[in-house]
Amino acid sequence: MTLSWLRRFGSAALSLPVYFKILGIGALVAGLFGTVAGYWFHSSAAQNLYGSLSGHASAASALLAESLTRPLVVDDRTAVQHTIQETVNRMPEIAYIVVWDAGGRIAASAGVRPPASAQTEPETDAVLVHPFESGVVVQATASILGGRAGRLALGMRDERVVEALSRMRRTFAWTLAACILLGQGLALGLAWLLTRPIRHLVDTTDALAQGDYRKRAHVFSRDEIGHLAEAFNRMAGSIESYAKEAKAKELVRQQLLDKIVGSQEEERRRIALELHDHLGQSLSLLLMQVRSCRDSEVRQLQNRLEELIVALISDVRRMAFALRPSVLDDYGIEVALKQYLENVGRSSAVTLDFHASGDGARRLPHSVELSLYRIAQEATSNVLRHSGAANASVLLMREEDRVTLLVEDDGIGFTPGDSAAVVETLGLVGMRERAALLGGRLDLDSSPGHGTVVRVSVPLERMASAQTQGPGQGPPVPEKERQG
Repeated sequence: MTLSWLRRFGSAALSLPVYFKILGIGALVAGLFGTVAGYWFHSSAAQNLYGSLSGHASAASALLAESLTRPLVVDDRTAVQHTIQETVNRMPEIAYIVVWDAGGRIAASAGVRPPASAQTEPETDAVLVHPFESGVVVQATASILGGRAGRLALGMRDERVVEALSRMRRTFAWTLAACILLGQGLALGLAWLLTRPIRHLVDTTDALAQGDYRKRAHVFSRDEIGHLAEAFNRMAGSIESYAKEAKAKELVRQQLLDKIVGSQEEERRRIALELHDHLGQSLSLLLMQVRSCRDSEVRQLQNRLEELIVALISDVRRMAFALRPSVLDDYGIEVALKQYLENVGRSSAVTLDFHASGDGARRLPHSVELSLYRIAQEATSNVLRHSGAANASVLLMREEDRVTLLVEDDGIGFTPGDSAAVVETLGLVGMRERAALLGGRLDLDSSPGHGTVVRVSVPLERMASAQTQGPGQGPPVPEKERQG
């Protein structure tokens, strides 16, 4: 129990800020120093003061013994009493004086009643300490005429010693308190000097973590913390260089991908125009020529050729629309997606529907419309080939600063990330690349038995400076071909 409490206390102490650690160490050192120094100072002072009091009592008793020699020799006890009483009156620190004659009887006494241990004649001259009243009394014994005329005992109170020690303790306590305050002030200053560069280094680290790679730590000194700040600045410089290089490479990569996608779309556009304008027109001309033949002998062959040519024309128009729908350039993504889903839904068992919200009259940037259209194509194709769904929906939601595309189905679903093969099958890599080119992101939400939701969110503020294509822009397509 005690060990566990000590561990918790140690953990809590180590978790305190540096300020409190330094202040606590300073207070602990000051307390220990004050206790030891106070004890030593009090002991030394008490020893010296009581030694001085003993010397003073011995000197006073010797002088008094010399002045009492004659009265005791002539047995003038009145003079003895007068002398010791006058001494007590003149020296208030004397508690009592007791004089014994040569026969060991008390010849005179003055002052208060001495303690029981001091009421018998001592055998030798000595300085003794007796408990007395609220303190002690220092008793000095002196022989009168070598003991032949008698002996006296003089007891001095320790009141002045106690008062002097009390003053010394108060002075020491105030001095110690002043030293502790000064020490705490110095500790605060030291803590501030130590923690200031550390706090600045933490703030710089937070700024660096938030992407401000130009932030540098200030080097306040050339000590260990200063060396740490210099090392941090070198690391920040390396990170800034790496970030700039990575950003430049990312820009080049995005430009390259943009060019690749643009080249692909341009090639699709060219092939679609070739299919629609040349091969489609040739097949239409051939159909007209076949229909103009009305001889009875070629009637059967004419019907078969007519059916084949009509099917070829339909396939050409379908392939041209899949490669590059002209309606996307002419009328925008909403009309293009609606027409695409209607065409796909005619030959599929999956019920497809389309919903749009927001300002449909305002055209999106052309790159946004094209990328969202291709993502919707890929996602819808995944639904038809892999999901086993009965129903699917495509939703286009416009807001002031972003556009969101949702493709939902009620199919079998899957666990995202279970295998790389699933990711490749669903074409998520290409869809994510298209979203990333626009500064957007693609999120996939799916679980077994609960269908799949593909969510693409693209910010429009990045596209504010891009040129947009309004209705009617793009290559002109004849009305007859649009109807086909």
